[in-house]
Amino acid sequence: MEETIQEFGLRATFLLDTYLGHRSDGSREPFPDAARLHAALTNAACCGSTAQVSEDGSSLIPHPQAVESLRWLDEHEPVEMELPQSSPLGTGEEFAYRNVSSVNAKHSAEKRLISDGAGLSGPVGYIWKDVPRNVAQWLDLLAADVGCLGEATSPVIIRTGATATHRRAREQTIFARGGERFRVPRAGRTDELMKRHGEANPKKKPTVAADKLKQGELPKPSRISQECVRSSRYVPIVAGRAPADDLSVPWSSVYVVPLSGDNVQPEDRMAWAAALHKALIAAVGENVSSLLTGKYPEGSPRPANGLAVHCVPSERVAHLGIEQPALLIMSPAC
Repeated sequence: MEETIQEFGLRATFLLDTYLGHRSDGSREPFPDAARLHAALTNAACCGSTAQVSEDGSSLIPHPQAVESLRWLDEHEPVEMELPQSSPLGTGEEFAYRNVSSVNAKHSAEKRLISDGAGLSGPVGYIWKDVPRNVAQWLDLLAADVGCLGEATSPVIIRTGATATHRRAREQTIFARGGERFRVPRAGRTDELMKRHGEANPKKKPTVAADKLKQGELPKPSRISQECVRSSRYVPIVAGRAPADDLSVPWSSVYVVPLSGDNVQPEDRMAWAAALHKALIAAVGENVSSLLTGKYPEGSPRPANGLAVHCVPSERVAHLGIEQPALLIMSPAC
């Protein structure tokens, strides 16, 4: 049986405390996601110190063990992440005119956005569980050859070890709310990136005719592949909360208040709940929390879910050993 490491992490420390990267639509990216880390490791495998010279001596090729490790990442997204605070740099609307062509007068200069980024309060970490030891060793070797994460002006040092602040959410539907969504690689991503790398670095050198200057030549930005990636949601790890819980749960705590007597009639349940709500506000007296009243000052942030009171029949609380109807005071995570 192959030896595994119970927990393995990679931590990216940005030398300028800033991260520069953009999503496919050009918008600012607050953190480098797992797909971007995978791309950086793939580039290191193709061009770094672990790469091998091809049989014909014309190019470098990744070591087979490196490819195997990258393909393992295709099938295993990080189960936890270490995310610092991220603050945008600039408004994202600054631009400058850049000279982009010396042969086409109509396109000699273009208006382009200035590369914006995000200031980070600390490193970004990626954590996997039950990692084969050989895979972990090769990922460590590849990480040592990564010089930047995101754009070239975003230098980084990647070392092993990370402290989790977020975990992968159980609920991954598009309707789930809360947390951070990131791209993660899926099966075939490694092969897709190596295919693109081969296209950008052909073995056959261009002929003189093919390399001749063309008057209609325009800059060709590299194509960023969006194949074989998907979205995954990560939610904050809250002390004292069970690992199965995440921000998709509307209320994190429920207080049960048993009632005496028989079941409350359905048409009377709302009146009982409203009476308890008013009693709670009256018991607090002055300076009642907005969470309790449901009224917030204009312009202040509002949580997705407020305090809720429900009146339920006895069969809904029988599993708690309660034989009477009950009022449930349901409190959201704060």
